[in-house]
Amino acid sequence: MVALEQEVAGVPEVAGYTQAERDERLSWRVPRLEFSATPLVQALPMFNDYARVKLVIADPSLEGLELSGVLRADNADSLLRLLEREFSIKAESRGDEIVLSKGP
Repeated sequence: MVALEQEVAGVPEVAGYTQAERDERLSWRVPRLEFSATPLVQALPMFNDYARVKLVIADPSLEGLELSGVLRADNADSLLRLLEREFSIKAESRGDEIVLSKGP
């Protein structure tokens, strides 16, 4: 990628920048969700607003599970990894849904 630095004698000077710099400059555009002891049943609709595949709770005992932290809204995979690792929740893909249930 390139960016215009300054104009010298009517000709713009072009300076390059890295992918990391581009990502940093555009990071404000990434939708993020912040949770503070938010029940899973309230957090999932927020993710579903951004997801191609909808997250669904199969086991009602999971509805009150509380989430805290900041996650990208457009990356449900990070939420699923968190749920699996921290809470032993199993995610099963069923067509256009990902169904959440208690894991082993």
